[in-house]
Amino acid sequence: MNNKKKDLKHSLKNKTQLENDEPENIYNFITEKKLYLQEIIRNTIVSINLNKQREIFSDIDSNLSINMLNELYLITKEIHKSVNNATKKDIEITIDKLQKVIDKLSLIISGFGTKKMKDLLYIVFGPDYKVIKCDNKVIQHKYELIQKYIQPVSYKTINWKQSIVQKDTFSSIVCNKLSDATVTLEQSNTFECFDCDTSVKYIYQKINGIRVIIQNEKLKKTLVVHGIVENVPLECFSNEFIDTRIKEIQSMSFNYQSNEKHIINRMVDAMSLKDILIYGNEDFYKKMMGLFIEINSVKQAKLDITIKKFLELDVISKRNMLINMLIYNKDDNIKYICYLLYDMINANNSAGIDDEKYIYEINKIKKAF
Repeated sequence: MNNKKKDLKHSLKNKTQLENDEPENIYNFITEKKLYLQEIIRNTIVSINLNKQREIFSDIDSNLSINMLNELYLITKEIHKSVNNATKKDIEITIDKLQKVIDKLSLIISGFGTKKMKDLLYIVFGPDYKVIKCDNKVIQHKYELIQKYIQPVSYKTINWKQSIVQKDTFSSIVCNKLSDATVTLEQSNTFECFDCDTSVKYIYQKINGIRVIIQNEKLKKTLVVHGIVENVPLECFSNEFIDTRIKEIQSMSFNYQSNEKHIINRMVDAMSLKDILIYGNEDFYKKMMGLFIEINSVKQAKLDITIKKFLELDVISKRNMLINMLIYNKDDNIKYICYLLYDMINANNSAGIDDEKYIYEINKIKKAF
């Protein structure tokens, strides 16, 4: 087996061990692997079709990848037929076929993702990474959120540089991202989350996209999973990570002025699952200060200037501006301008129907209206 397979993909059970094993054990082993691979293939097809509807993947790319998955599924069906009364050579050939399915499936998932995080980890790193255990209960609850509510859309691996000293991969719950200091993915903690890459083009992915870090100390590799966060309101969770983060953010506001404390609490009420997974305590303070700067700018500017600038913004910037104005609910004039700007989206032809949908269909704005 070549070095690339050893480095990036997990290898199946040792062939020699299988050859010397009981026929029933060989049959059960291959059957178990085959059935799981078939499940991953089906889930990957479901995931690709869903992301095609979200306009993350094109029709051509989606159809091409699904055709490749269909071919892999046919190979797994043929594998099962060759197991009964197999010779040692037949077993070796069958294991090679299974390994090739895993390798090709890994290539497809690297570009198109799959439905479940655990399936991606199994394909990339093997069964040992299918379920990751952590002694820190809060971080373990964070991992449970990642497993259940983040759908992978692609991944990449980064080799560790020899000059980098890797720290404890579970050393903190969330690190700050809005900093002048450069945060390297290779030195980030396992389960650390980042906003989607700046190169992302599609609006749905910009709003709901996330990157998750998984460190593999044995292979000295960093796995970066690009995913989509399910938009489930935080009040619908009973999760120790979420409870801990909310308490931390609220407790840091005890020494703030009353208006700052009010805004922090409003920001907590408006947080999404993506927000609480990504941003550290200092990040929320910086977001609060950015909100005050934007509100003061709106207060000081003439209304026609504010409208003109708003209509010139891209969809994401319009969305963020409306959210900030809705969070700042103490000023009736700001509320009026916020509603007016939203109506301007409907009236202005520069924003299409889909753009309007992305601005409106978020829990924060729905609640405020």
